[in-house]
This record gives sequence, structure tokens and C-alpha cells, in this order.
Amino acid sequence: MAEIETKFAFTDRAIKALKPAEERIDYRDLGCPGLTLRVSKTGIKTFRWIYRGVDGKHKLLTIGKYPDVGLAKARGVVEEEKQLLKQKRSLGSDQYRHIKTVAQLAEDFYELLESTRKRPQEARRMLDLDIIPSLGKLPLSPPPHPPVIGAMIRKIVRRGAPVHAGKVLNLVKQMFDHGLGNGHIKFNPAAPLKAVSLGVQKYQPKDRALDREEIIAFWKVLPMVPRMDQRTRLAFKVLLLTGVRTQELLLAKWSDVDLEAGKWTIPVENQKLTVDRARSAKPFVIPLAPFVVAQFDELLVLSEGSPWVVSSDSSESGHYDDKVLGRALRRIFEKEITLANGRKEPLLNIERFTPHDLRRTMRTHLGETLNIEPHIAERCLNHSMGKLTQTYDTGRYYAQREEAMTRWAEFVELAVEPVTNITQFTKRA
Repeated sequence: MAEIETKFAFTDRAIKALKPAEERIDYRDLGCPGLTLRVSKTGIKTFRWIYRGVDGKHKLLTIGKYPDVGLAKARGVVEEEKQLLKQKRSLGSDQYRHIKTVAQLAEDFYELLESTRKRPQEARRMLDLDIIPSLGKLPLSPPPHPPVIGAMIRKIVRRGAPVHAGKVLNLVKQMFDHGLGNGHIKFNPAAPLKAVSLGVQKYQPKDRALDREEIIAFWKVLPMVPRMDQRTRLAFKVLLLTGVRTQELLLAKWSDVDLEAGKWTIPVENQKLTVDRARSAKPFVIPLAPFVVAQFDELLVLSEGSPWVVSSDSSESGHYDDKVLGRALRRIFEKEITLANGRKEPLLNIERFTPHDLRRTMRTHLGETLNIEPHIAERCLNHSMGKLTQTYDTGRYYAQREEAMTRWAEFVELAVEPVTNITQFTKRA
């Protein structure tokens, strides 16, 4: 493979011609020293300026995505920032940086999160959907009053999301701490706010798992839900049958799936890992039983050439986002049917659950119903079993996991499908 030239004088024509590679690439503009263009693996092009701050440390300013921000604009921003940096150095202070509003502070804070968090996307959503719309236009001098920030949190609680409100409160406190530490504000206006007085609730881990009869009821109600996309129905089935996390399914591409071999590989970047585990993590291969392959076959037809397993006709990314399935499941529980006697009852008349509970359901039945050994059941979920078992996992446990996953798929299929429709467990032609 030819070496890619990453330093050249940017032109619009040259930028448009840049193609994504297997890894993200940073290009440097010889026409404006310091200006870089990062091209992600998915083809997103972002202008950035890398510079040395007053404190002597290298810093990064994200200018914007191309073509929303043009080349001339990006170069203009860099030149303007260079002049401001000269002023700061002459004054021996960083206080004149262009961070004057909460929105600007939020963007500066997110740059830090991008470099320190493996998955900063959740914070990005909270900034975009909760914090910036409510506080973004407010000045930092003086900082927003605590009651204003509290009103934002209470609004989230009133819309029925008290746990999410707690996450937003923690994030906004961290954001203002960042501003305080960098000299943009003189005190943290969110510090006095107490979660209890705002109606915030702490997340409590659940142990909800569906029993056999509930699995049958859920499976059979899916075709009855009006206006539910078939891809949504199949996504729920795959989550139940494979035990993967919702995001792992929604980020899956057909290039990760080998239906002939009955294997689905989850890349490291799609796995939920601690920073320590991510350093040594490997792609996780999930064995697919024939009944599971049948669900993927349907998704393949519906994807109509899309690279995404659960494709979307309306989202900008081309695939479902992580909120779609949660909303769809809530609508199932909110839907009512009218009985012959005129009485109404829920369409799905069982205790409520979340998409993640489908993962817990599989784990529970692996142990309690199928008597799978705990360490095998845990590895079916890609849970860490410590350094010793990680060393031998790839070669030692795949066969055991394949047997466990096949038994689980058979258990579900026998429960939800008529005997005459049971998938033939033979190799694909």
C-alpha cells in the first residue's frame, strides 16, 4: 500500500478528494501552519488547530466539520486565534481566550472529554440536548445563577427522567469545574445544587429478567404493535438471542457478520470496556445458532445494501440510534387493546422492562435454566474473568460458548415457534 502524503497546501478540490482509510488520518496544511484536517474512518472531515498555549502545553481547538466550515473560514479562525495567543503571551495570561458564554465553555470542556473518555458520546448528547439549549447563551461573567441551573434540572425531572437529570447535574458541575480551573469563571455556580432538593434520583441497578412465559408473550406481541418497523422487531429478537448490548448491535456492520460461518465479530471500538481493558482487548466473536442467523437473514434483506445491520432510512448516521429501541419498548407498554366486553388492558400485560434487560434475561437463563457454568455464561456476555482466564479465552472457551449459545437459541425457538416451524439445524447451503 502506497504511503499517504499527509502534508500539503489545502485546497477545496484536494479536501473533497480525500477518502477515508482504515484508521483516522490527520492532514496538515502547509498553507496555514497549525491547521489540520482530521478524516475519520467514516469519512467525517474536521478542521482543528493544534498550538502551544501560554502554559507551554500543547492544546487543541476544534474549528468545525467540512464543508459546514469552509477552508477560508478555517484558515481565518486560525489566524485570528494566533493573534489572540500573541496577546495572551504578552499579558502573561490565558484569560482573554474566546470563551465568554456557557456554550463556548461547553465546547472547550468537550475537547477535554474527547481526549480523556473512551466514549464521550453520552456527554455530547447531554450538552447538545440539555445544557446548551437551556444555558448556552448565558454569559460567564457573571456566571449563571444557581437557581437558573436548578430550573434546567427540574425541567428534566418533570419530563419523567429523574435519573437522567442526575447525570446532567453531574456533567454541568464538571463543566463549570473545568471553567473554574482554567480561569474562565471565578466560582462554580452549580456547586451549591443538591440532587435531593431537585428531585433527582440515583440510578439503581435492576435485576429484571423475563421468564419463559414472558419471553413468549413479548415475542408474540411484536407483530401486533402498529406502525413498528420490522427492523425494530428483529433488533429486539437479536438482543434477546445474543445478549449483546444495544449499542453493540446498532453499530454492527455487515462486514462484521459472517452468516455462512455463523459468526458475528464485535470490534474493540464497539465494545463497552474500561480504559484498562481497552488497551489489551480483542475483537469478540459471537457464535450464531441457525435460529439467530434466520433473524440476521431478514435484517440483511431489509438493509437494502446499507453497510449497517440495523439500517435506518431517516437517521443521519444510516443506522438506529440508541434511543430508538427504548422509545419503541415504552410504546409497547403504553399501547392498550379493547376486549370483547369493552374493557381495556395493556397490549403487553407483564412487568415493564428495558432493552438491556434482554441481555440480563439471557444471562439468567444460561445459569438457572440451562445450567451453563458461570464462567462460560459470563464469557458469553464478554464479561472479564480476570487476567488468567483472558489469557486462555480465545482458544479454550469458544466451543463452550458456541454450545451454550446454541442451547439458548433452541430454548427460545422451542418456546416461541410452533414445532412445525422449528429451524433446521443444518449448515447453510
